[in-house]
Amino acid sequence: MNNEEMAKQLFMLVGLMQREPIKKMQRISQGEMAMLGFLTYEKSETNPKELSERFNLSTARVANTLNSLERKEYITRVHDSFDRRKVMVYITEKGKTCPTEILEKLAEINAEGRPIWKPMHMQPIFRMNPFVTKAGNGRAKTNAYIKEETEDIGMDIFTRGLCLPSDNKMTAEQQDRIIEVIRACFE
Repeated sequence: MNNEEMAKQLFMLVGLMQREPIKKMQRISQGEMAMLGFLTYEKSETNPKELSERFNLSTARVANTLNSLERKEYITRVHDSFDRRKVMVYITEKGKTCPTEILEKLAEINAEGRPIWKPMHMQPIFRMNPFVTKAGNGRAKTNAYIKEETEDIGMDIFTRGLCLPSDNKMTAEQQDRIIEVIRACFE
C-alpha cells in the first residue's frame, strides 16, 4: 500500500469516527467525560460518594451528572437490595463506545494515542478570550443566565477527537496495523 492509499484510508477512518461510535456520544460535558474516563480506566464500579470525593464535587453535582449520563444510557445505577440508600454506578457498553475505546485498542498493541488538547478558551488563563461557535464569537454567550444554547466547536472537537499515533518514521506495516485496529472498532 502506498502513502496515498494509506492517507485515503486514514481520512476515511476519521470520517467514520465522526459518524459512528463518536456520533453516539451526544453532547457530553467535561465532567461527564471525566466520570466516564474514571469508570473506564480506574474503576469499573463505584458509588456517588466516591465520585464526589474523587472529583471534589458536591453530591448534588455528582447526582446531576449521573442523571445526565443515565439518560444518555452511558451508565447504569443499581440500588442495593437491602439498603436502597446504597447505589453502585456502572459504565454501560454504550458509555465505552467512544474515543476511549479506540485508545484502549491502540494501547493493546502498544501504540499510543491521546485526546486532543483542551481548547484555549476552556483553560483558566484564557477563559475570557473569544472563541468560535457556529454563530460566530462565543465569548460571553455561554452562562447559566442565557437561555439560548451556543455550540462550542472547539469543545465539541475536544470531547470527540483523538490524536492518533503518527511519526515520519512509521513503516507502512505499522501504519497498516494502526488502520486495522481503528477499523475493527467500527465493525
